[in-house]
Amino acid sequence: MTKFSTKQLHPVSSLVFFCQTLVVCFAAKSAGLAIIFTFLFIKALYEKKAKFLLWSLPLAGFMFVLNPVFYHGGEHILFTISGFNFTLEAVENGVYCALLILCTMLLFTVLGQEMSEEKFLYVFGRAFPKLALMISMIFKHTELLKNAYEQTKNMAKMNGIYDHDRSLIEKLKTGAVIFEAFTGAALEGSIDTALSLSAKGYYSKKKTVIHRFRFQAWDAVFLAISSVIFVFCFLKTPVNLIATGCLFLLPLIFSERRHDR
Repeated sequence: MTKFSTKQLHPVSSLVFFCQTLVVCFAAKSAGLAIIFTFLFIKALYEKKAKFLLWSLPLAGFMFVLNPVFYHGGEHILFTISGFNFTLEAVENGVYCALLILCTMLLFTVLGQEMSEEKFLYVFGRAFPKLALMISMIFKHTELLKNAYEQTKNMAKMNGIYDHDRSLIEKLKTGAVIFEAFTGAALEGSIDTALSLSAKGYYSKKKTVIHRFRFQAWDAVFLAISSVIFVFCFLKTPVNLIATGCLFLLPLIFSERRHDR
């Protein structure tokens, strides 16, 4: 028996839930962001995508340091350097900015993958066919670009072009050549895909659409629960903190890793 998971949601349900979590993420304060980060990080561990967070840590750290350096307002002065006051409020704003960046990156990494390119095409394919095609191709080619880069790099190593013993400048030049090579190949593949879909009548308004998605009972129940929790997220503390935790606990409870095989 297979348990219900958020990846089984109808595309419209997935999009609505993702928009709800995104709105709550940007509307939450520092305490709410801490709760959001905790649950998203746990789900990232379940999905084995926590390594992606390493790419966001330098940017989050930069925002944390940047805020107290350039913002000197606030009532609680921690210390003064060269006439500039470093306040507690500036540090709190830095923490908020860092948490917001981490939560946003985790949100798109963990929950964004549940809105696959197939679901995106289903939702926006009729109204905005070109936009839907472009975004779905971005989703699809992200992993393909990574594989293409590794293949191009390995081919360069076999030909003796890429050598770790070279200087830093030579490595950068070689990396630029490899990047240019696999980017050109990826763009050619994208053009071929677009021309293929055009030849098959993708842009025609009279085209027929075959899909495997059906709006089922669990979609209605899940949307009803998430919508009620979403409303509670904008009430006063501590109700909003509890609701925020419950909203981001839903994808953790109904994670695909909880399926019975």
